[in-house]
Amino acid sequence: RTRDADPDERRVAEFVVKILKKRFFSSPEAFRTTLEGHVLALTQPASAAPRPAISRSVLSRHLDEFLADDAEYTTEDDDLRETAVAETVTVATHALPTIAPQDQALLDQLMAFARTAAGRPDAKARCLVDFLRTQRAQSPDRRVIVFTEYRATQKWLLGILVAEGLGDAETIDLIYGGMDPEKREAVKASFQADPAVSPLRILLATDAASEGVDLQNWCADLVHYEIPWNPNRMEQRNGRIDRHGQRDRTGVRIHHFVGAGFEDVEKLRASGAEVKVGELEGDLEFLFRAAVKMETIRRDLHGKVGPVLAEQVEQAMLGRRRRLDTHKAEETSAAAQALLRSERNLRETLRNMAHQLDETRAALHLTPDRIETVVRVGLELARQPPLEPVGAHASGARVFRLPALTGSWAVCSEGLAHPHTHVLRPITFDPEAIRGRDDVVLAHLNHRLVQMCLRLLRAEVWADPTQRRLQRISARLVDDAATAGPALVAWSRLVVYGADHERLHEELMPTAGTIVEGRFRAGNVRDAERLSSVEGRGEVPASIADGLRRLWPDMVDPVRKAITRRAGERAEQVYRELEKLALDEQARMRALLEEFRRQLDAVLNEGPVAETAALLLPIPGLEVADPLADVRRHADALRERRKAIDGEIARETERIERRFAKLDWRVFPVAVTFLIPARSAR
Repeated sequence: RTRDADPDERRVAEFVVKILKKRFFSSPEAFRTTLEGHVLALTQPASAAPRPAISRSVLSRHLDEFLADDAEYTTEDDDLRETAVAETVTVATHALPTIAPQDQALLDQLMAFARTAAGRPDAKARCLVDFLRTQRAQSPDRRVIVFTEYRATQKWLLGILVAEGLGDAETIDLIYGGMDPEKREAVKASFQADPAVSPLRILLATDAASEGVDLQNWCADLVHYEIPWNPNRMEQRNGRIDRHGQRDRTGVRIHHFVGAGFEDVEKLRASGAEVKVGELEGDLEFLFRAAVKMETIRRDLHGKVGPVLAEQVEQAMLGRRRRLDTHKAEETSAAAQALLRSERNLRETLRNMAHQLDETRAALHLTPDRIETVVRVGLELARQPPLEPVGAHASGARVFRLPALTGSWAVCSEGLAHPHTHVLRPITFDPEAIRGRDDVVLAHLNHRLVQMCLRLLRAEVWADPTQRRLQRISARLVDDAATAGPALVAWSRLVVYGADHERLHEELMPTAGTIVEGRFRAGNVRDAERLSSVEGRGEVPASIADGLRRLWPDMVDPVRKAITRRAGERAEQVYRELEKLALDEQARMRALLEEFRRQLDAVLNEGPVAETAALLLPIPGLEVADPLADVRRHADALRERRKAIDGEIARETERIERRFAKLDWRVFPVAVTFLIPARSAR
C-alpha cells in the first residue's frame, strides 16, 4: 500500500512493519505489546501524542538511526528499550496517513489473534517445552541457555516453563539488561557452578548476556528462540558457551526453530519452484538460510559479509529480496582476511607460550612443594596459624584449608569464597589440582598469600642481623646416599645488567662443595645441581651445629671466592643467551614489520578507491564535491606508513642492540645450607 507513497512516508511505514515483524517472529506476547501501541496510536489524535509532531523527512532519518542503534544493542536496560520501541512506534504511527476501513478490519483481526495467542503457548513454545523435557530426561544435570531478543518474550517464556512444570525459582532464572548487578552476578555464578552444587538448569537470557559473559563451564546447549536479523548478534550469543573452557568433549550444540513445513519448502526450492518471501513459511525459510550462511562465513562476521547479510535479511522481510547473495562481498573480503592472518596462529602461539612457561618453571624450580614451603615459612615468621591439610587431589596434589589470619594478613582469604555457595574453599599450590574444578583455589605466584610471604622472606634475607628472624645460615640432616660427607650449598643472586644499568637477567644460583678436614672444597656445576635439590631429613644435633659455627669463619673466604668464580662462569653463559635473545628479537621485529608491509601492499594493490566507489550511494539533496577524497587521503596515509617501515626497522634494530650492549654482572650472597649425612648424627 506504500508503493505510490513518497520516500519518507514509505520509510516510516517500513519501520513499523520491521518492528512488528521482528516481534511477531519472537513471540505472541512481544507482538501483542507492540501491536497494541500501534493500534492505539492510529486511533489517538496526533495532538494527544506525548511528543510534538515532526516532519516525515526528519522522522525517517531518526528511525534509521534508531534501527542502527537497536541492531548493535546488547547491554542497555531491556525494560527501557521496550519503552523506547513503544514510543518510537507511536511517533512513527502518527506520521502515517489515516487508516482505510479495510485495513482497520485487518488490524482488528490481528489484535484479536495476538491477544488470544499471547494467553497460551504457541507451537514454537510447545516445541521448546518438548525439547527441554527431552533434555531433562536424557540428563537431569544438563543445562540450557535460551536466548531471546525481547524482554517481553523472556517474561512470557518464564511463565510458560513454570506452568509446564519445567522448573521453579531455583531451577529457572533470568539474565537481562537493567537487572540488579548483584543479582546478575549471583545468577552467573549459579549457572557456572557445578550442577551438584547449584540446582539452576535453565537460563533465559536477553542479548544483554550475549557479550562479556562466560557461561561455558557446565553448559553446551544454546537455543535461539528467534533468529536475529543481525547475524553478529547470533555469533555473540554462541560465544557465551563456544569458547575456551568448554568442558563438553562432544562440542557445543546450537539450536534454533524452523517452520513445520520446512521440508516442503526445501522440496519446492529443489524443484525450482518459487518460495515467496513475505509469507510466513517463506520468511522463516529465508531466516533459516541466513543462519546457515552465517555459520559458513562466521570467521568473516566482522568484515564485509556480515553487514551485507544483515541488510539482505531486512530487505527480504520487507518483500524486496528473495535470495541471499554474498558472493561479491566474500570475494572483496580477501584483503581483510589477510590482515587477520595473525589470529589464525593464535593456538600455535598459545602452545609455544605454554611450553615456555613450563621451561621457566623448571629452570626456576617453581614446584608446588617449594611454593608451599615459602607460604609455610612466611606464615610462621608472621606469627600466623599454619596451613591445615585437608587431603590430597586424585593427581596427588596436596590441598589445604587456610586458617583465619589476623591483621593485614586477613585479606589473603579474599576470593576463596565460592561464587555460588559462598563457602570458603581450600587452596592448593599445584595447577593440576584445579583442572575441571571450582571448589579449590590455586595459590599461584601472584596470589596475595604467596606474594605477602615472598615479600616477608625477601625482607628477612636482607634484614639487620640483630633483628632478623630468618637465619641465612642453616644445617640439616640428609640421607646417607646424598653425600659421602658433610657438604655445603651457598645460594647467591646473580644479576646481569645492560646499557643504562637495565636489569636483563636475574637468577638464584647455587654453588656447592664438600667439607674435608674442616676446609671447604668447591665442586662443579653438577655437584651444585645435585646437592641443591637434596631434601632435608631433620635438624642436626646441637653438638654438630656448634662444630659448624666454629668452622664457618675459616670457610667464609673460600666460599665467597667459589661463588664469584661460579658467577663469572654463569654470567658468560648468560651473555651468550642474551646475545641470541637480541638477535631473535631483531628477527621477530623485522618479520612483523615485513608482514605489515606485505599487508599494506595487498590493500593498496587491491585498489581501495575503486572498490569503495562502487559501494557509495548518492544521498538526495546532499552535494559532495569529491566523494572519494577521504578514501584517497586514507590510501595516501597507508603509502606514507609503508615508506616509514625501513626507517622503523633501522631504529628498532639499533634500540635492541643498544639495550643488550655493555653487559655486566653482579652477585649477592643470599644463604648457606650445610648438608650433614644422617650417619654423622648417630
